[in-house]
Amino acid sequence: MMAAVLPSAIPAPSRVLIPIAQFPKGSRFVMTNTTPQTEEQKRLDDRVKDLLEEHGMTAERDPH
Repeated sequence: MMAAVLPSAIPAPSRVLIPIAQFPKGSRFVMTNTTPQTEEQKRLDDRVKDLLEEHGMTAERDPH
């Protein structure tokens, strides 16, 4: 399963934990880049990626 997540659709990391449970381990997510990407957005992206990895999922940045 692969899902694209828009930056504006990502809530604070503490609110991500409950929805994570609805996806099976091994799910892949693609995070789109915002322009310009702020340091705060980079930290949030990194935290979301860490949370997903802690639950057996992966996240990658959209290369486009």
